Amino acid sequence: MKMRKLIFTLTAVVITVSMLLSGCSGSEKPVEPGVTDEVTVPDEVVSGEPVVINYFTSRAPTDDTISAIQQIVEQYNLEGNNIELVIDTAADRASYDQKLRTMVAADKMPTLFDLDPTPYAKELGDSGKLVDMEAFLKEAGIFDDYISVSIEYQRLPDGRIFGLPLEFTTEMTWYNVDIFNKYNLVPQKHLMNGYQ
Repeated sequence: MKMRKLIFTLTAVVITVSMLLSGCSGSEKPVEPGVTDEVTVPDEVVSGEPVVINYFTSRAPTDDTISAIQQIVEQYNLEGNNIELVIDTAADRASYDQKLRTMVAADKMPTLFDLDPTPYAKELGDSGKLVDMEAFLKEAGIFDDYISVSIEYQRLPDGRIFGLPLEFTTEMTWYNVDIFNKYNLVPQKHLMNGYQ
């Protein structure tokens, strides 16, 4: 189930990339901030060339999440698709943030990148460089499939969402049972009853 969600998420990301590419197509028509209204098929898809997805991240190349993404792309390609995933990393978050700003300023924005819901995300959204992910996920009928706290983390103060959670993990609390037994206490089995 977890792998299915991860595959589904990457598929959504690939579709988002297509929307992002169409939003950056150089059209003369004015762009409403954060909105794209047409999807074009990249030339690479038509020609049979691999679709190159540049993913810029602050994660190490050996990070488990990066490995999982690479495995998903490999599986996707085994199904007859043709994607080339190019991963670029930065040494730490500060240098990552600076390099991302430099790339965007030089009009060399990566296809995918890590971005928290910061004033910079708002700036990019206002300039039409990001996809309205809430509208996209609702149109695809999958918005409610996300754990609400994971998707709400991405929401800007103005209510817009431009990012997707790449991963979300279960938080755990470990009890020292001997201490509880010593004081005749029963630890709760579920700290957040009803949380799914």
